[in-house]
Amino acid sequence: MKLTWMKYPAGGWSQLNYLNLRAPQFDNLEGVYVIWHGVETGAYVRVGQGKIREKAAISSNGSRSAGV
Repeated sequence: MKLTWMKYPAGGWSQLNYLNLRAPQFDNLEGVYVIWHGVETGAYVRVGQGKIREKAAISSNGSRSAGV
């Protein structure tokens, strides 16, 4: 299995609150994800796998997570 972490071109992480889950890059995208909050402490909220669009949508509605 090859794991590739997706970041912005400048190297930053996406904020879950601002992620456009309807964008075509999420069509049928499956993989592993880590959701956390806090820049300094990096407290993990959720780790999982599956269809990223569906999992991120559930997480953004059900938690106060900031990063994905």
